[in-house]
Amino acid sequence: DLFVPIPERPDLKWIFRLFLDFDSSKSPAEHLNAVVWNIKLTEFRLAYSRLIGTLGSLAPIMIHGYDYLIPSGKQVKYDGFRVAGPFILPSMQARGIVDPLFQREIIVALIDGFNEVLAALERAFPTSVIYVDLRRTLDPGRDWMNELHPTERGFRMVEQKLASALRNRLPAVLQARAANA
Repeated sequence: DLFVPIPERPDLKWIFRLFLDFDSSKSPAEHLNAVVWNIKLTEFRLAYSRLIGTLGSLAPIMIHGYDYLIPSGKQVKYDGFRVAGPFILPSMQARGIVDPLFQREIIVALIDGFNEVLAALERAFPTSVIYVDLRRTLDPGRDWMNELHPTERGFRMVEQKLASALRNRLPAVLQARAANA
């Protein structure tokens, strides 16, 4: 058995508070509000830790981060209906962050921070967690449907990476679990 958590529909309104006003003297990473970002990372860490504490003894848990998304301003739509967003590009633009390259560099800092939390969870719970790093999986120019979701081709690429982790890493985790039982 393997448990793969499916998150609830996220509340992404915190994204606006995450970005600071553009300042040419600051690096892209310095445009993230450290207080807001540290709180959000702590919330992620705690939520995953609760999940691992509740289910980790029952089955390994596969978790994954995001790839470096593109602040495109494209709305999330299903069956032609607008469901949510966009959140990221309008939030950046409202803060005066308008250069697409600079926006992407901020996203790199954001996505790297989230992935660092997930990798630390795998290190802390090696017999319960399989973390899959999806960074640099998608082609930025063609594999993003909107600000948060890959295209069909992109989802296939993600699926391949997850399947590879199952084939290559799950056996070792199961063996370690059996040895610790």
